[in-house]
Amino acid sequence: MREHALPLTTREARELFRQYTKQSGALSSMTQYVSRRQRCWKLLKELDPKIELSEGHRADMLLDLAGLDRHEKIMAQASVNNARTFERIADALILQHPRVHLKESRRTSAGKGNETCASRD
Repeated sequence: MREHALPLTTREARELFRQYTKQSGALSSMTQYVSRRQRCWKLLKELDPKIELSEGHRADMLLDLAGLDRHEKIMAQASVNNARTFERIADALILQHPRVHLKESRRTSAGKGNETCASRD
């Protein structure tokens, strides 16, 4: 039944992964950014259970795509003693930069209508 209902899951999973790894524009808060990343990973795993990405790589991507400058990333890493787990990095980002994306949203144009899993609330 699942194959009949979702015949394009492999292609959908590929596209979702492309969007997952793309840095998006304006986000509303770090908490929402982290939540979107978690939901996207869960959906990606549902679409393609064979996909694998290490915990460390997911943590690195979370940090790299968070919209922080080099020094802010270093501070986040230092605060978790360079642990490469998604949860530790997520907690550090939320604690240290709860509203970093609010200032980002003012710098980006409001007319960007590309809603993806990476940028959807």
